[in-house]
Amino acid sequence: MSKRTLNESGVDEFPQVESPSEDCPDVGIYYGVSFQEYCEWDAINHSRLQRIDKSPLHCHATPSRETSQAMRLGQLVHAGKLEPQSVDERYAVMPQYELLHGNVTAKGEPSISVATAFVKERRAAFEEIAQSCGQIIVTQAEYDMFLACLDAMLLNQNVTDIINRGQSEASIIWHDAATGLRCKARLDSVSDVIMDLKTSRDDSNSKMPESFEYSMFNYNYYSQAAWYRDGWHAVSGEWLPFWFAVVSTTPPITCVAAPVGEMTLRLGRKKNEERMQLYAACNQSGVWPGYKSPELFELPERYFPEEVM
Repeated sequence: MSKRTLNESGVDEFPQVESPSEDCPDVGIYYGVSFQEYCEWDAINHSRLQRIDKSPLHCHATPSRETSQAMRLGQLVHAGKLEPQSVDERYAVMPQYELLHGNVTAKGEPSISVATAFVKERRAAFEEIAQSCGQIIVTQAEYDMFLACLDAMLLNQNVTDIINRGQSEASIIWHDAATGLRCKARLDSVSDVIMDLKTSRDDSNSKMPESFEYSMFNYNYYSQAAWYRDGWHAVSGEWLPFWFAVVSTTPPITCVAAPVGEMTLRLGRKKNEERMQLYAACNQSGVWPGYKSPELFELPERYFPEEVM
């Protein structure tokens, strides 16, 4: 744990680096590390740190491992583009048993329903095999979408060129300069730029790339970009441009890519610094407060008639 001292202004600071951990390698850049092994490293990552925006208790608690359909597709696209050899090992496509000739109702009538005993029995057997192999099950529709996303990325020359000349899945460890705490990140692709792959909906109410710029704030992608870029600088001494490659997940499937602006990165860095200071204070005190109780519960102002306000 970092020890707290006072600087010349009498303000608390955390100058000493966190002690080495048996559950984490030394500061540096590591390739060929599995995602599971990386997750077990005893260091702060951005996904954990950003939860402190809700409360320190949320940041300290073990998060739920539930995966939404959007997250599952994003992870599949990520694996297919950066670790294509791992897709068959990590994923299994659920066959469309409902379309087979043998799918019949209890009365023996032909059916395309997924609720028949025929389909349920075969799905259960498939799930058991996949589970025994440690595979994630995806639907045929999800797999078809995954293939379309890969095709869209291939058509974007910037994405193809950057990934082809880069190294995928760089896992890095460094110490935060301000707090001394051990940090980690897993970069999708690193060459003369850092690139991160994202999937994003593109519906009738929004369009890319503008819709993704809102997502950058709503999902903390802007501070993630700063975290990765600052972490790479800490271990390599290089300041590299940071790019997002964004694939839409609604037809027609397209891919856009561009670097993140410097103002956005500065804002993300400032946000991360504030989070790290709060994290360090909680880490030292051992107190991780949750939500604060309000003075009273009241409807938001927009729900009250003007004359009442």
